Amino acid sequence: MGCPKSFTKNGFEAQFGINHLGHFALTIGLLPALKEGAKLMSNKSRVINVSSTAHAYSNIDFNDIIFTKGREYERFVSYGQSKTCNCLFSLALTKRFFNDGIASNSVMPGIIMTNLGRHLSKEVWIERGLIDENGKFLKKFKSIEAGASTSVWAAVSPELEGKSGLYLENCSIGKEESDIEKIRAKTLGYAPFIMDDEAADKLWNISEELLSKRTL
Repeated sequence: MGCPKSFTKNGFEAQFGINHLGHFALTIGLLPALKEGAKLMSNKSRVINVSSTAHAYSNIDFNDIIFTKGREYERFVSYGQSKTCNCLFSLALTKRFFNDGIASNSVMPGIIMTNLGRHLSKEVWIERGLIDENGKFLKKFKSIEAGASTSVWAAVSPELEGKSGLYLENCSIGKEESDIEKIRAKTLGYAPFIMDDEAADKLWNISEELLSKRTL
């Protein structure tokens, strides 16, 4: 999260490559097992993509998605774009494989103090309104256990059987919020652009194209 501009060994901008393309490649490789599992269990196989309200920092710039064509790099724009990708990937999986027994939802785990933020200085935490100058938390941070709860709920809860393409937060189905600044301020809700079927299809096609050109 929020790392300096860097690239994977395959030439992908790091946050896009690690937060989206790696997950995409893994899931595609597991599709046969996911389909078979659904047949054996008579329930949908579930793919959970961990996103974030940070998706509200950026939609996808399809003209320069991996920051190699001159787009100025900003660490949270890049992170936000990768989190938008997580949501759109769940949407695309639903469209393509729901009838094959695969459901997929995206999850906002909450704000958690882990080494995910190891690239961020104290000044950045202050700038983002997460702590004050004395290091006091200004927003409610979750414990690691509490942060895992929505992912676990998404994976095993009977009430989500047959439900797919959703954005989940606080062990509930998230609500759309058109005011992007409100999402950022309250770390709650999701932007309309993460439910864009056309963008989900475009991301899927670009992801396949990028992976076909490189060996992971």
